[in-house]
Amino acid sequence: MRYDSIIVTCELHDRYGVQIFVNGHQVEKTELKDQGIYEFEVPIDVGTNEIATYIVDEYGNMRSTKYSVDKDVIAPQLELVDTYQDIVTEDEYLTIEGRVDDFKKLMINNAEVEIEGDNTFKFDYKLKEGLNQIAVIATDAAGNETVYDIACERVIPVEKPIPWLKLIICAGLVGLVVIYILEILKRRRNPEAYVKVKEEDEYSEYDDVDISGLTPKEKKDIRHGPSVVWDILS
Repeated sequence: MRYDSIIVTCELHDRYGVQIFVNGHQVEKTELKDQGIYEFEVPIDVGTNEIATYIVDEYGNMRSTKYSVDKDVIAPQLELVDTYQDIVTEDEYLTIEGRVDDFKKLMINNAEVEIEGDNTFKFDYKLKEGLNQIAVIATDAAGNETVYDIACERVIPVEKPIPWLKLIICAGLVGLVVIYILEILKRRRNPEAYVKVKEEDEYSEYDDVDISGLTPKEKKDIRHGPSVVWDILS
C-alpha cells in the first residue's frame, strides 16, 4: 500500500465504543455509539503497521481485532536495453527488451507482458503506420508505478515502378556487343572460312577486291575492319 492512511470499518451490534491503535499508539477513541457500521480513517507510516481495533462496552470490556498493513512507497525498478527514443523504422514490429524488479505486473500499453524467471522480458509490439506512442508500465502490489514512454514512427516504403524501357534498351545494347565480340572471335579462329563465305556470297563488298596479292596484314585489316559491324547488322 502506498497511501498515507487506510479506512477501518467497524460493525457494531450494540452500543460500543471504538479504540484503534497503530504500532501501539492510539489514533482513534470514541464514546459509545449506537448499533451500525462506522468507518475511521487511520494514518499509517512507511513499512509495516500493526493495527489493533478494540470494541469497548459500557463496562470497559474489550474485544480486539489485529492485522498488519505494509506501506510501500518504492516504485518497481524498470530497465530497458535501449533508450527507444525517436525511432523511425519500416519494420512491422518493434522488439522491446528489459528487466523489471519489485513488481506485480508489467504492461505494454494494453498488453500484459510475460516475465522470465530472471525477471527479464522481451516483447514484440506491432506497429501501426505513422507515430506510435508506447507506454511500458510496471506496477507493484502497493499500486506504485514506474512508467517508460517510447516513441516510434513506422514508415511504409513507396514501391518504385520498374524502368522497363531502360532495361530493354540496355539489354539490346549488351546483346549487340556480345554478338560483335563472338563474331570477331569466330573470324580470328577461322579466317579462311570467312573469306570463302564472302567470295561465294551473292553480293558482297569484297566482290571487286582481289586479296590474293595482299600481304597477311592487309588481309587481316580487311577481315577485321569496320565491315564486321555492317555484316552483323545486315
